[in-house]
Amino acid sequence: MCLDHPVPLDNSGSERQFQPIAKLRHNGLFAGGPEGGHRSAVLLGIVGTCQRLEVDVRAYLTWVFVRRGTHSKKYALTAAELTPKAYKRSLDTR
Repeated sequence: MCLDHPVPLDNSGSERQFQPIAKLRHNGLFAGGPEGGHRSAVLLGIVGTCQRLEVDVRAYLTWVFVRRGTHSKKYALTAAELTPKAYKRSLDTR
């Protein structure tokens, strides 16, 4: 019965797209120490998510830094409202 509905042996498209990011994260695990490795991994994850959503990484980071930096009290956004997906939704509503 398994052969009637073959399942692809590879990972999904998003897994394949994130594989290079995951390898970079692993290779840079201790870049300048554990804290530097963690920061590098977080940024690479953000870049991978932006690429998957077809969002300009620089524009997204600029958008986030404005809302989390000196203007954080003006915007008062939660972490969930600062994701690449939320950024993309904000572009679609314009």
